[in-house]
Amino acid sequence: MRAGYGRFFSPQEIRTGDPLQLAYNLPFFYEPIFTSDGLTPCITLTTGWPPLNPADAVLPSVTSQDWYPHTPVVDEWNLNLEYQLPGQVLVTAAYVGNKATHLQVLVDRNQIPTPGPTFEQSLRPYPQYGPFASIENHGNSTYEALQLTVEKRTSHGLYFLSAFTYGKAIDDQPEICCNSPWPQDSYNLRAEKGLSDFDNRARWVTSFDYALPVGQGQMFLSQNKGLGYALGGWHVGGIITFRSGFPFSPQTNADPTNTGSQGLLRTNRIGSGTLANPTPDLWFNVDDFPVPTCCSFGNAGKNILEGPGEKSADISFRKYFDFTERYRLEFRAEFYNAFNNPVFSQPDPFVTDGPGASGVITSTVIPQRQIQLALKLHF
Repeated sequence: MRAGYGRFFSPQEIRTGDPLQLAYNLPFFYEPIFTSDGLTPCITLTTGWPPLNPADAVLPSVTSQDWYPHTPVVDEWNLNLEYQLPGQVLVTAAYVGNKATHLQVLVDRNQIPTPGPTFEQSLRPYPQYGPFASIENHGNSTYEALQLTVEKRTSHGLYFLSAFTYGKAIDDQPEICCNSPWPQDSYNLRAEKGLSDFDNRARWVTSFDYALPVGQGQMFLSQNKGLGYALGGWHVGGIITFRSGFPFSPQTNADPTNTGSQGLLRTNRIGSGTLANPTPDLWFNVDDFPVPTCCSFGNAGKNILEGPGEKSADISFRKYFDFTERYRLEFRAEFYNAFNNPVFSQPDPFVTDGPGASGVITSTVIPQRQIQLALKLHF
């Protein structure tokens, strides 16, 4: 039995490769807009760029940071039970968890506080500016999982490792690196608590390698040099994966709030959204998620729907040909997604895209079957 606990502190992230840094503000940075009448160009090679004046910036955006940022803290713990079985088999059961606080997140401190019938720039807290990228340290996350592992160390030509995880990841903000990392309502961050985008409830992965007992010194054809040489020395290996789907949120392209929200706007929810037999043509019940009426945010939670899972197998065959003590040739035949099972991507989550688009899956996340042959010389 093993147990462990640790507390870790994360340094503040210094952003130098994207616009989420304080240097991307007036007067050092802004995006001018040049408008033409459709006939006369605004800019020509002869006249060159016109003088740039930060005072001409129209409703510039602002990147801000807390005056007193908190250091992100992560607590991690685990309890591990391990038992040795006959045949070089090791069985492990573990409970693992972690909790993070003061994570770096984005909010818009210049979002209009109250939804209304129309968008009014004057209702922003700072009406002379556009939306804010406000960097703050109030994000939280938790993760808990049961992890089961069975490992057979190599004996009699067989090795395998099989691991099953049943876990749950929750946070209250999208990660700052991900697409559209603002909440839909920067004044109601409690509504953002839900499953993490990377939450994968169940995952089972098995890898193995087996040396066929054929050929010299093996159980079969050890006396027949010809057949032993041709059929001996082969290894069969592979990786087999089963997993549940990743979560996603029902969304709308419309903005009934008129608050200038930079986040992904969610719908209302009047049903579970699940279908008895979901297919790529329609993965969830779009009718369960109507667009909110004017002047309100949707009541659907974050990541309440589950996308497609995965069933895949990568299989390999390899054989060694020994020419001399110094030279050895390896032949490999590898079959990725060997059984050609499609692993679908997430469906279109926007209920406003209409029939034939909303809830429809149009791509896969891994290729169909691929075969690779290779020769490798060892010397």
